[in-house]
Amino acid sequence: MCLCVWKEDVLEKLTSSLMKAVLQEIHRDRDGESGDLGMVRDTVFSLIEVEEYAKTTSLRYYQTVFEAPFLAETKEYYLHTASKLVSEMEVSEYMQEVVETMKTARRRGQRFLHPTSITKFTRECEARLVEDYQNSYLYSQLQPMVQEERRQDLKNIFHLLNGIPRALDPLLDKFEERIKSQGLAAVRPWNTDKDKATSGNVVEFMGAVMGVHSHYHQLISDLFSSHKLFFSALDRGCRVFVNAQENHTHQPRAPILLARYCDQLLRKSSKGVGEQEVEDRLEEVITVFRYLDDKDVFQRFYSRMLARRLMQSLSVSMEMEEGMIQRLKHACGFEYVARLQRMVVDMKLSEDCMASFQEHLSISSSSLPLAFTTLVLQSAAWPFSKPTGNFNVPPQMLSVIEKFERFYETKYTGRKLSWLYHMSLGKSLH
Repeated sequence: MCLCVWKEDVLEKLTSSLMKAVLQEIHRDRDGESGDLGMVRDTVFSLIEVEEYAKTTSLRYYQTVFEAPFLAETKEYYLHTASKLVSEMEVSEYMQEVVETMKTARRRGQRFLHPTSITKFTRECEARLVEDYQNSYLYSQLQPMVQEERRQDLKNIFHLLNGIPRALDPLLDKFEERIKSQGLAAVRPWNTDKDKATSGNVVEFMGAVMGVHSHYHQLISDLFSSHKLFFSALDRGCRVFVNAQENHTHQPRAPILLARYCDQLLRKSSKGVGEQEVEDRLEEVITVFRYLDDKDVFQRFYSRMLARRLMQSLSVSMEMEEGMIQRLKHACGFEYVARLQRMVVDMKLSEDCMASFQEHLSISSSSLPLAFTTLVLQSAAWPFSKPTGNFNVPPQMLSVIEKFERFYETKYTGRKLSWLYHMSLGKSLH
C-alpha cells in the first residue's frame, strides 16, 4: 500500500523533472564532470523497488520511466561521440579510444543499472561506436594490421568485433590468408628443389612447418583469447601449406619427410636429444600429421622405416615406438595402426620363441655349430617381399635351420616358415 502511495503521489508527479535531472547527471559524468551517480543510483533503485511486489511486471515501471529514455539518450550521445572521434583519429587511435570508452561505460552502467539493462546498454554503445563504422572504417585497415602483425591493433579490433555476429569473418579470412602465405614461403624449398625434397634436412623441414604453426598458435592465445574460430583458421591455413605441391605429378612430399623425421627421432643414432625432447618432438609430429591429406603415404613409408628399426635393433626404445603408434592410433583409429602394432607384437613373440628354442636345445642336450637367432614375423604385417632367385645356404647354417624348423613345427602346427635369406646378417668370429 505504501509503495502504491509513493508511486502515485511522488514518483509519477515528479517523473518528468526527475528523469531530466537523472539523465543530466549521467551526461555530466560521461563528459568527465562530477556527475552525482549516487543520486542516480538511489533514484533508479527506487523505480525498481516500487513495483517489486508485482511478480510478472516488477520491472515494467522502471523500464518505461527510465530504461527506455536512458537507452535513447545513450544512442544519441554515442552517435555524436563516434562521429567526432572518427573525424579526428586514425583507426588505431580510434580503436584504443573505443576500447577504453566501452570499459568506462560498462563500469558506469554497473553502478546504477538493473542487471537486465546492462546487456541492452552495452549493446547500444557497441552499435554506435563499432557496428556503425566496422565496414567503412575499421575493416579498411585489416590488411596492414594482419600483414604487419600490429599486435595492439589486432587485440583491440578482436575485442571490439567479438560480440557482434559474423563481424570477425573478414579478420578471420585475412588471418588465414596470412598463415597460408607464410607457410607456403617456409616450405617452398622442399617443393621446388628435388634434391632437398628427397635428401634434405628433415629437421629443417619440421622447423619450418612448426615455426609457422607455433608462431600463429601463440598469437591466437595472446591476441585473440584462444578463440576457437581462429584455431580453425590456423588449421585450414596449415593444411594448405603442409600439403602444397608445386608440381602435382610428383608424389606428396610432406608425408615422406614426416616419416623420415620420425625415423631420425626414433633411432639410437639420435644423439644429443633427451628422452623428454624426443617425446615433445613426436607430439609436434602428430600436430603436422593431422594436417596431411595423404596419410596412407605416410603410413607406407613409416612402416618400412619401423621395420628396419625393429629388425636391425636400431630403435631408441620399444616404449617410444609403442608410444608413437598409440599417438597415431588416437589420431586415425585402430585400423590405421593395426599392421604397425602387429610388427611390435611380432618382435616380442620372436624373443619368446627364441627363448623357447634355446630351452628346447638345452633339454634335448643339443647344440648348434654357430650362434643363431631369428625373427619369426607375420608376412601380412611386414612390408617385405619374397626374394627372387636362389640362395645357397652354407651346410652349417642349413643344419641349424632344419633344427629350428622341426622345433617350430612341433610348437605351432599348421604354420609355414618362409626364410628371407636376403635380409640375413652374418658375422665372422675370427
